[in-house]
Amino acid sequence: MFGCLQHLILANKYLAVGVRRCVYLSTEVATLLYGSETWAVKADQARRTEMFLNRCVRGMLGVSRHQQWRECISSEQLAVEFGMTDGVGVLMVQHRLSWLDHVVRMGDDYLPKAMLFGGLSTTRPFHGPKLWWRDVVVRDVQRMGLDAFSWYEVAQNTICAKLISGEAKK
Repeated sequence: MFGCLQHLILANKYLAVGVRRCVYLSTEVATLLYGSETWAVKADQARRTEMFLNRCVRGMLGVSRHQQWRECISSEQLAVEFGMTDGVGVLMVQHRLSWLDHVVRMGDDYLPKAMLFGGLSTTRPFHGPKLWWRDVVVRDVQRMGLDAFSWYEVAQNTICAKLISGEAKK
């Protein structure tokens, strides 16, 4: 998708950076993070996704990798210049917490809520995943400054909307 839009819109120097950023966020980032609410992302996967987004931002600002290296420009500086201060990890956490808030508000007879609060009677298989989605969500909730057991009550209140928008401590 980035390749299709790159020459028409994203790398077009005649368009304002704000317009390119809006198109980028609504097409590239939305497509890349589609379904990320249910991913148990490993560090390597998050790093590769961040590298792709940094490459896209470099292309939109007209900065090559060699130029970035030669002039000692960090990826954070390019992101600030482009107007994207949140990395892909923050966006994934926001998506997961938004989905968690949605699931918590569901009725008890819905399958996603039953899967969230249900448990298996066995241990993890030897060859199975080391990190489950529930583990990732508990880690995200703890990063927001909540106890791993009190997030359910918070989600029932309107405080969860403030957590998702980033107003709570990070």
